[in-house]
Amino acid sequence: MNLILVSFSIIFLYIISTIFIKKYNNLLRKKNENIACIDIMNKKIFSIYSINACIWNLSHILIYCFICYIINAKLSLQKHVLVFILGLIWYLSCPYYKKGYYNCKNKDNIVYENTDRGRLDDLIFNTIGQFLYIILFYFKII
Repeated sequence: MNLILVSFSIIFLYIISTIFIKKYNNLLRKKNENIACIDIMNKKIFSIYSINACIWNLSHILIYCFICYIINAKLSLQKHVLVFILGLIWYLSCPYYKKGYYNCKNKDNIVYENTDRGRLDDLIFNTIGQFLYIILFYFKII
C-alpha cells in the first residue's frame, strides 16, 4: 500500500471520528451542559490496576486495531509508529479544538471528568488496539 493511500486513510478516519464525536457531544450538550455526567459511553465498565475503562476506551482499542488493518500494518514497525504518532497528535490536539469548559461534579462510576479532554491512558488503549491487531495478524485471524 503506498504512502499516499495510507496518509489519506488516516486523515479520513481522523476527520470522520472528529465529526462523530462533535455531533455526539452536541447531541448530549442539548440535554445537559455537563455531558461527561450523562454520557452513557463514559460509564465505568471495569478497572484494572486503577485504570478505569468505559465504552470510549474500548472504542479506542477497536479503532486503532481497525486503523492498523486498513493500512495493512502487519508487523511493520514503521507503520505502527505512524499509528502511535496519530494517537499522540490526537491526544495533544484535543485541548485546542474542543472547548473543555466544564468538569463533572459527580465522579462516581464515570471515567472521564471531562469528555472534551483526552487522558493519558487513551494512549495506552490505543496501543492495546495495535497489539490486538498484531495478535490477530500473527494468528492469521485477519
